[in-house]
Amino acid sequence: MGRQRLEHRPADQVLQLGTSLALDFSQTRELAETLFPRLDAIVREAGGRLYPAKDAHMTGSDFRQAYPAWEQLEALRDPSLMSRFWKRVMP
Repeated sequence: MGRQRLEHRPADQVLQLGTSLALDFSQTRELAETLFPRLDAIVREAGGRLYPAKDAHMTGSDFRQAYPAWEQLEALRDPSLMSRFWKRVMP
């Protein structure tokens, strides 16, 4: 497994991102139901947040709490376009 070092700089973006930690697992139902929610809780408790572009299970409440500027992004979205992610996390 290779290591990658990225430099994160503040940017004028609606969804600010930060330092990343990537953990790769073979997806199984057991992981999705048990391990991932536990890891998500650890991230939240540490003041972190999930990276939405790389996530397949983030809840709407987690997304809206982690990215409070989501409403600005929604205001820019073309109403005819809606990803599966956006359908999952929007109220």
